Amino acid sequence: GGLNLNGPTAATNYEWTYLAGFQEIVTSNTGSVPNGTSTFKTVAGGDNFFKIYYDATPDSSNLTGDNFDDGIVILEGTILPFDIVTGNGASSFNTTGGCTVSSAGLACGNFNAFGTNNYPLIDSPTGNGSSILAIDVSFADPAFFLAGLDVLFLDFDTQQNLPYGQQNPSACFTDSLGGQVNGAGGQGTTCTNSVGPINGSSGPNVMFLTDGSAAFTAAVPEPATLALLGLGLVGLGLSRRRKNPA
Repeated sequence: GGLNLNGPTAATNYEWTYLAGFQEIVTSNTGSVPNGTSTFKTVAGGDNFFKIYYDATPDSSNLTGDNFDDGIVILEGTILPFDIVTGNGASSFNTTGGCTVSSAGLACGNFNAFGTNNYPLIDSPTGNGSSILAIDVSFADPAFFLAGLDVLFLDFDTQQNLPYGQQNPSACFTDSLGGQVNGAGGQGTTCTNSVGPINGSSGPNVMFLTDGSAAFTAAVPEPATLALLGLGLVGLGLSRRRKNPA
């Protein structure tokens, strides 16, 4: 649809990216790294946003965190607080080992297990989790969504994993105003390491690899819109930043 991005005359030199920011609070903790479980729920406030971009120049970098927001915003909205009825806004994460405890302290595996280890001074436990998020859509570009959006809410699931085995961790993250905040640090950026020597236990932040490959669903599905979004989001990965409950 739209600009024939997925049609027979589609240009191959473009990218889809999305940015999201929202606030969560810890609702429970059981155990601790390297074997523990934490649950969270989204709350109103904070730097809350969700944006999907189309960019004719594929130049985003997972390693540095740059150029995820230099295209055209084709959809945006806000992430809704936790809903006890639908379960939207609920997240959980389990650390499942991958660390050893000795007299010298806690030792885990490489934080960056994707290709070259770009962060040799940061380790991470093994872990996995998921989130169910709901978005209140405030804008959808009619050049891309030809039939418009019949609904104002989008729901999707994400999977989170540690260590980073499918993409590089990002040195920086982009906020809603296009500014940069700290992530894993380094890589020629001004951002510093905000996860400490052991991601998940030394804080003040925790970084997750988030798999956004699932298609969006809506309360009243519109096939053309869902097909476009499903194709656009397949294979995208992003880094996720959450305050350490500790």
